[in-house]
Amino acid sequence: MVFDADNLPVYHGDIKEILKNSSLYFDDFAENHSFLTTGRYSRPKPMVYSEIMSHLNYTGIYNPFTAEANLNVRTPRHNIPFIAMHEISHQRGIAGEREANFIAFLASVESGDYYFKYSGYVSA
Repeated sequence: MVFDADNLPVYHGDIKEILKNSSLYFDDFAENHSFLTTGRYSRPKPMVYSEIMSHLNYTGIYNPFTAEANLNVRTPRHNIPFIAMHEISHQRGIAGEREANFIAFLASVESGDYYFKYSGYVSA
């Protein structure tokens, strides 16, 4: 793993790559856990108003009307994989915040991707 000048890990891809991989890793995680609903889900999307959401202290929002997971991409980059997994948990039927955090932790840690594992452990 490569670290930057602030001793934070550097991901090999951009934010779109992180969001794409979060969907793939969560799908792999869901295959082994029957309580997570199956079906077709959209991948998390960056929020247009990320700066406003940062001021309001929101890292992500699940929209139940469109079934979309939206992320504030102005948060520290190493938190984005965990936040994406958290919002995907809401898409899959996990309503509670604590429960979604727990599922996001498990999915991040079991992903096999060191950056996602780091994000899961730091967020835990």
